[in-house]
Amino acid sequence: MPETTALDYKFGTKLRDDKKVKLNVYELGGGRVLSNLLQTVFVGNSIEHAMIVLVIDLAKPGNSVDNLIYWLDVIRKSTQTALKELSQTNPAAFDLIQQRARAKWESHEDASKIKPQLIPVMVVGTKYDTFANTYESKVKRVLCDALRYIAHTNGCDLIFSSVREQQPARVYMNMIGNHVFDGSTSTSSADTNANSCLNIPSSTDKVSKINEPDGAGYSRASLEELYQQAVENNFTKE
Repeated sequence: MPETTALDYKFGTKLRDDKKVKLNVYELGGGRVLSNLLQTVFVGNSIEHAMIVLVIDLAKPGNSVDNLIYWLDVIRKSTQTALKELSQTNPAAFDLIQQRARAKWESHEDASKIKPQLIPVMVVGTKYDTFANTYESKVKRVLCDALRYIAHTNGCDLIFSSVREQQPARVYMNMIGNHVFDGSTSTSSADTNANSCLNIPSSTDKVSKINEPDGAGYSRASLEELYQQAVENNFTKE
């Protein structure tokens, strides 16, 4: 399958409660040079029902944290711009989005540490089969801890997926379906084991359950920076 080199559009439909629901899918490829195109997707009130799937390549783990941090920042800035416009044209919808983003964190023990994205973001680590079969458990845990911390503190789902294995592909499709057609994610199958396919819906993880990187507690660097350094010390950046 050829890689997307710009902004591609597809759509699909599904019956829900005897009504046809249309799903608009925009796929952005081409790397960072085209990141400004993300803003063009949010037209009118479309952001009210939007979600983003952020794909990272587990076959290139040394790049994964740097790419994740970069794209989460792009998403935050793009959605904030669109939401600012929405607050002026449809204040009720804007308030609902804010309430929805805050609701699941109100009673969470990490509430003060979370800066959630205002629309759902699902971080998907692709090529899980390559990652799982290439690295030893100790090294895999370094990457998984970093991805868990960054996804969790940004209020995102985190899952690993592979087109070559049924179980990871099923996890991905189930979470997509829950978001798009149910407006929520299931918390019953959360899996944080670094030796299996991660499946961590937003708000089901805890900072206290994630192994800290070297330097935590005495380094002046932020935890995010320390996690990134740990990953780049263990994996080659390409």
